[in-house]
Amino acid sequence: MNKHSFTKTRTHVAVRNMIAAGVLAAAVMPVQAANFQIGDFDLSVNSTVSAGTSFRVEGQDPGLYSVGNVNAAGVRGRSSSNTGDDGNLNFQKGDTFSTIIKGVHDFELKKDNYGFFTRVKWFYDHTLNNKDVFHGHEPTSNRPNQRLDDNGFHPYARFDGIDVLDAFGYINTNVGGMPLDLRLGKQVVSWGESTFILSPIAGLNTVDVSAFRRPGAELKEGFTPAEMLYANLGLTDTTSLEGFLQLKWRKTVPEGCGTYFSTADFAADGCARLAFLPALGPVPVSDEQNFSTPVPALGGQLPFVRRGIDRQPDDGGQFGFALRSYFESLDAELGVYAMQYHTRLPLASLSKGSNNNLTFGANSDSAYVIDYPEDQKVFGVSFATNVGGWAWSGEASMVQDLPIQINATDLLRAGLTNGGTNPFSGAFGAATVPTQLNQRVANAPNNSIVDGFDRFDVTQIQNTFIKTFDRALGSSQVVFVGEVAAVFVDGLPDVRNGGIRYGRSPTFGSASQTGDFNGFVTEFSWGYRMRTQATYRDVFLGIDLIPSIAWSHDVDGWSPEPGQAFNEGRQSIGWGLGFEFDANTKASINYTTFTNAADYDVLRDRDFISLSASYSF
Repeated sequence: MNKHSFTKTRTHVAVRNMIAAGVLAAAVMPVQAANFQIGDFDLSVNSTVSAGTSFRVEGQDPGLYSVGNVNAAGVRGRSSSNTGDDGNLNFQKGDTFSTIIKGVHDFELKKDNYGFFTRVKWFYDHTLNNKDVFHGHEPTSNRPNQRLDDNGFHPYARFDGIDVLDAFGYINTNVGGMPLDLRLGKQVVSWGESTFILSPIAGLNTVDVSAFRRPGAELKEGFTPAEMLYANLGLTDTTSLEGFLQLKWRKTVPEGCGTYFSTADFAADGCARLAFLPALGPVPVSDEQNFSTPVPALGGQLPFVRRGIDRQPDDGGQFGFALRSYFESLDAELGVYAMQYHTRLPLASLSKGSNNNLTFGANSDSAYVIDYPEDQKVFGVSFATNVGGWAWSGEASMVQDLPIQINATDLLRAGLTNGGTNPFSGAFGAATVPTQLNQRVANAPNNSIVDGFDRFDVTQIQNTFIKTFDRALGSSQVVFVGEVAAVFVDGLPDVRNGGIRYGRSPTFGSASQTGDFNGFVTEFSWGYRMRTQATYRDVFLGIDLIPSIAWSHDVDGWSPEPGQAFNEGRQSIGWGLGFEFDANTKASINYTTFTNAADYDVLRDRDFISLSASYSF
C-alpha cells in the first residue's frame, strides 16, 4: 500500500524506518503483488500464508503456582495466590502449546488519487482446539484433562477465526495549494519513535496480544486498527500537520485465560469468576474446589467472586495532533504531539453489592469489574537524526492522569472483608491491607463501584540507535538496533509507611504478611532492548541464512501496571535462525529463554521454542 507522503520530513523518516525494519524482518526483494484491472480501478492483492508450532522447554517453578494446586508430576505449588497460574499448569515441559496455520491478505482498490484498503487475517490453532490440558481454566470450572473453552473469548483471542483488520478509504488532494491526505475507517496511526519499548504516544494503538504470541507472528497481525478519521496536511515542503479523531473505542485484547502466556485467570473476556482460596488453614484448596465445594467456615459459600459488567468508556473524546518538521541545518526531524484517549488496558475494580457481609459466592451481588478509565492525556516531543553513521531517534512523553492498578491482593482482601468490617475479616487478613484502602472500600455506599486504581502523572523518555554494518562478520550485512528508556511516576506514596501499594502480581503474596515490600510500582524504572541480525547470502542451494539475537533487560525499578514496561531484574534472550529460499518463501526457528534474575516475574519459567514457515504471493 502507498504511504501517500508529501514532505521531505516523511522521506527522512521512511529511510530510517526501512533500516529499522531490516532488523525486525529479513531484508529481501519486495514480493510482487497480484494486480488486476477492474474497469477504471486497479486492484492489488498481497497475501502471506504461514504455519508454525511452539512448545515449552522449561519445567514449572512451584513458586509461580498456588499451594492449592499441583502440577502433572504431583508437585505442589508454593504461591499464596491461585489467581494467575492456570496457563502455567496446563502445559508441561515438552508440551506443544500452539500449532497454527494462518493467513494475512491485503487488498487495495484505487483510481487516480483515491482508493480503499483492507486487510483480512484468518487463523486456526490445532493444539488449542484439540488438546486436553491438565489443569483447565475458569470457563470449565478448572476440571482437569479437558479442552479449553474459548466460546466467551474475544474473537482475537479465540483458537480460530477470521478478522477484518484495516478497512479504510483514502484520498490525496490539495487545499490552498497544500497536499492533504485523508483516511476514514479502521486504521492504525503510527506516531512517535519507539521501536521495542511501547511509548504512550504509540500507545494510542491497541494490540492483539495473542497474535504476537503465535509462531511466525508479523507486526501487521498484532496491531489492531480502530475506526478513525485521519488527516495529514503538508504545510510546507518540510512540515506536516497531522490529526486523528477516533470514532469508536477499542481495547487491547489479552491472551485467553488458561493459555500458555496468560498470567491472570479472571481478566480476559469469557473468564467470569475469580477463585480466591488457595488453602483453608493447613488444608490445600484447588481451583476446581473453589468453583464446586462450599466452605462451612465461610458460611457455606463457594470461595469465588463473580465478574460484574465491564465498565467501558464512551467512544467520544479521543483525538490527537502531531506537528513534524525537518530542519536541514540539523539534519533532523522534530515532532510535537498532543492527544487524549481512553485506557486500552484492563484494570480491576470492585462492584460493591447490597450486603456488606456477603461479598463472595454464587449468592452475592458483589463483584469484581474489569475497568477502562477515560480521558488520559498525552503530550510529547520527538526527534530523528543521523550522527556518525548511526540513526538516532528518541522521544519524551508525559501522561496526565494515567490509571495505575492497586495491588490486586490488597484490593481483593479489602473487597472480601468490606474494608475489614464483616465477620470474615480475620480469615482474609484484612489487617494486612493499607488502612487508606480499607477505608475507601468501607466508606463506599452499597451498589457502587470502588475504583481499583489511582491516577498519576507519568513521564517516559527513550532513545533508539540503529546501525548497519556492511560485510561484517563474513556476512552481507549486520544490523543492530538498541533502545533504552526510563519511566518516572510523580507522587507515589511510601509503601513501607502504610501507603497504598500498586502493581505486583498476586502470585507473590501480601507484603504485610511476608514483610516484602519490593516489586511494587516505583517512582523510577529503566531498561533496554537490543537486537542484532546478520544476513548471509546464498550459503547453500541459493538459501540465505539470517541469524539473530535479541536481549531484553529491565535494570532497575518497577514501572506502572497494567502494561508494565520494566520489572527489575527481568531478562530474556531470543536466538533465531531464519532461512530465505527466495523473496517469497521463508522459514525460521527461534528459542526464547527467560532468566531467573527477576524475583517478581511471573513468566520466568516459560522458555519456549518456535518453528514457522511462510509463503507470500
